[in-house]
Parts: sequence; C-alpha cells; structure tokens
Amino acid sequence: MKKPRPLTEKDRALIQRYSNCQIAMTPQQVRLTLAN
Repeated sequence: MKKPRPLTEKDRALIQRYSNCQIAMTPQQVRLTLAN
C-alpha cells in the first residue's frame, strides 16, 4: 500500500469545518454545507 499523502491546508480546513458542522447540524445540513 502506498503511504497516503500528507494533508494539505485545504484538506485540514475541510476536516475542521466538517467536524464542527457535525456537532451542530443534521447530516442533511452538513451535506448542503459541504456541497457549497
């Protein structure tokens, strides 16, 4: 298996945003947020 590439700043920002959203919103709202 190849080693996964290190996370970029963009990746980290998305993960941060997603984990913040998960706490406060329903999965449907999270999907809408990530789609934007």
